[in-house]
Order: sequence, then C-alpha cells, then structure tokens
Amino acid sequence: MRTIEAVLALVIVLSLSGCSVVQKQIQDFQKNASPEIIDQINGWIEDQGLDPEATKARAEILMRAESWIVLGVPYGSFDDNPLNDYFDGYRADCSGFISMAWQLKNSTGGKFSATTVSLGNYATEIPFEELLSGDVINNQRGDKKGHVVMFVSWLNDDQTRFVAFEENGGYRKAVQTELNLELMPNGGYTIKEYDPNAPGPYIAQTHLTTSE
Repeated sequence: MRTIEAVLALVIVLSLSGCSVVQKQIQDFQKNASPEIIDQINGWIEDQGLDPEATKARAEILMRAESWIVLGVPYGSFDDNPLNDYFDGYRADCSGFISMAWQLKNSTGGKFSATTVSLGNYATEIPFEELLSGDVINNQRGDKKGHVVMFVSWLNDDQTRFVAFEENGGYRKAVQTELNLELMPNGGYTIKEYDPNAPGPYIAQTHLTTSE
C-alpha cells in the first residue's frame, strides 16, 4: 500500500541537492499538494521501482538530521558533567548524530548512541556508487580516530564531491558540509578533509530499515 506522505517527502528530500529545507516546508507541501500532483509523484515512484516504506524511512532520517542542523545542536563538551554530552537523549558527537537520525534503540526501547565501530551492527555495507540520501560514510576506527557523516547528495558526475550532514567537532555543532571523497593507494576511500585526523578507509553504509 502506497504512503502518499512518504512519497512526497522523498521527492522533496532527494531534490534538495544540498540546500536546507526545514521540516515545516515539507509538511506544508504534503498538506497542500493537489491530487494530480500526488498521482504524478506516485507514478514516478512506481517507475523508479522504489519501496514506499524505505522511502518513508529515508525522508524521516533526513528530516531528523536536519532538525539538529537548523538548531545548531552543540557538539558535546565531554567534560565532568555527562549532561553536556547529550541532546534529546542522544550523544552529541558524530556517531550519536547518526544514531539520532536512524533512531537507534537499546534492548529496552530506550534511545541508544552507537559508536563509529558499532554503527555497522545497524547497517549494511554498500558500494559508494549506491549511496542514497540518509546513508552514511563511516570511518570505523575507535579511540577518537574514527568519524562518520551522513550522505545527502553528490555534487559532481564523477561522484567525488558530496554534501554531508554531520555533528562536527571542529565546528562544535551540527552542520551541513561539502566534502571530497579521495581514492587511497590501497584502493579504499577516504574523506580528504578529515584524513589527517581520522585517516581512512571510510566505508558506505545504509541503515537496515532502508536496505533492500
């Protein structure tokens, strides 16, 4: 059964090309769209062979991630007060940001923040050419050598430059960035801007709720 709200949200999200759109604009579009527009979008979704449930999941992932960016959620201070490390129940660092967007839960249903190492327990590794909005590019190193960003869209046909959403320690808040993917001598990939502090390889991962 098709979910019209999910279809509309996906079309808007995937047409962002890196430009910020707040959740209210998406909701207003859904509410005011004519039946003719809805039929056209549903037809396009069917032609593309997209799954409505995965569609809805991706749209919600991006809207949650963007909510932190709109708010400029500060990067955790990680001092002696643990209350300064979290925002709305999720750890305010790179992997906590992805955990929030993916709505990860623990065994009792509580909010759970994975690390760059453990995010793979909630994801499937995919080739870089299959990246879609809401997937992540993850350096799985531990000991503060890892980093993960959310993929939003490619900026060039060569698929080497892309828009990302992330909780960034350098900016000290959640931000939208433009980053460069670079081939390493060993055949892996790294994010050029972060390689000095979080050396590759990075891998592409999709959340289990959005995988085929």
